[in-house]
Amino acid sequence: RDLNQRHFEIWSRLEGEALHRNFANDAEMSMLVLHPEYWRKGRGSEMVRWGQNLADMDNVRQGVSAAAMGEELYLHLGYELIERISVPGDSDDPEGIRMGIRVYTPRP
Repeated sequence: RDLNQRHFEIWSRLEGEALHRNFANDAEMSMLVLHPEYWRKGRGSEMVRWGQNLADMDNVRQGVSAAAMGEELYLHLGYELIERISVPGDSDDPEGIRMGIRVYTPRP
């Protein structure tokens, strides 16, 4: 699907503001992308747990902006929802964009 430039610009601004507001002094998992062949096989969980281990070692919170597709993964691994951002749909993209800003708190 082609990128909706208007949605991307609005979303980028909203996401950037939310991440800065919530995680200015914390770690951030920027992007987790898996080839569909590896979906539902535990590979995404392994990668996120690796990041959690680093956060635990450094004793820093870790923030993510999770697309709807990844929300269940982060919820399952203990990330708490702290904010939702969304861009309303339009005629080009009726669904719009919805993201959950989530945080992992390190374990001692």
